[in-house]
Amino acid sequence: MENIAKKLNESAPELLIKKNESLAKYTYTKTGGNADLFVMPKTTEEVQSVVQFCSEESVPLTILGNGSNLIVKDGGIRGIVLYLDLLNTVYREDTMIYAGSGAKLIDVSRFARDESLTGLEFACGIPGSVGGALYMNAGAYGGEISDCLHKATVLTTKGELLHLERADLAAKYRHSTVAEKKLYCSRSSVSIRAFRKTTHRSKDGRTDRSTRIETTA
Repeated sequence: MENIAKKLNESAPELLIKKNESLAKYTYTKTGGNADLFVMPKTTEEVQSVVQFCSEESVPLTILGNGSNLIVKDGGIRGIVLYLDLLNTVYREDTMIYAGSGAKLIDVSRFARDESLTGLEFACGIPGSVGGALYMNAGAYGGEISDCLHKATVLTTKGELLHLERADLAAKYRHSTVAEKKLYCSRSSVSIRAFRKTTHRSKDGRTDRSTRIETTA
């Protein structure tokens, strides 16, 4: 993989690349072997560059999010593991929350609570990333990500950008178009609509609800 690492670095000089990296450090179970190349993009452009590189060079590509629903075999993973943890930007515009694919869903839910927005309370106990949640239409406590998704920008396996509206997600129970078509979620491209409450519940009431769910999760 030495030659692959060199070529990848030439195509994206700022990319963080680790060789023969233990994946046990990046999963909840703290088990598993090594990745041939462990790549940590910081921008959507870097993600796109890696995906295009793997497509053109026929290099196996595995996407790793929060590692909360994953067990890596002792033999590790061949090719490139693309770790999205650094794509964790979360910000608000009016009643819309924009989150990078590597942002933790729990953190986004708490951000919505702190901003006095509602719609993401169900996610405050889900230990996954925004990208992973979109991929499998994650949910709990009667809610799921497709209920509050507004739009998303994803990548095809060839590195082409696609813009999905909520209807394009074709969401079902723990399933979405993203998984079906093997698409990759990119940074700062998932906008989660957290609506203001239509009732007169106080801010303390919202906080209490989130706390209650977190305690039972």
